[in-house]
Amino acid sequence: MSTLHALLPPLAHVRADLAFVSWLAKGDRLPEASNARTTLLRELFHFAGDSVPAAALRHLCHGDDAATGAWLCADPAWVRSEATGARLMAWPLGDVSADEAETLAAALRPLFGDAGAPLSIDAPSAWCLHLLHGAPRAEFRAPAEALGVDLVECLPDGDDAAAVHRRD
Repeated sequence: MSTLHALLPPLAHVRADLAFVSWLAKGDRLPEASNARTTLLRELFHFAGDSVPAAALRHLCHGDDAATGAWLCADPAWVRSEATGARLMAWPLGDVSADEAETLAAALRPLFGDAGAPLSIDAPSAWCLHLLHGAPRAEFRAPAEALGVDLVECLPDGDDAAAVHRRD
């Protein structure tokens, strides 16, 4: 027997498609989970800690080895400079071409590499930093939660936060 796990929108959004509803009726519905995506990821992958290693999983999905070290999403975004800081205005950027991504990454690779976090481009709008052994770790706010917010307010807290702030 084959197994397919599907995270779906509320059924009210798909009821109009009778073929899809018929296909769904052939399967077993799992019990409701408060955070289905995290629950499913925990069943399919083994990782330590409470948070989902989104960058490592995404990097792995693009066919690269993400088993060693820690990974951090570092996607290009539109940040507006202001007199007292900067503000995240748009993320993700779906209109970045491969040439634009490579040009920008070429300028940034020495900066991140010298800081001990080599930069990888998984897709033009999906980038990752590979945090090498001993690199400071910190919890970051999700970009969707930081849209429109002064980025100073989004800097991480925690034991290693001071080291991360120095890199910013």
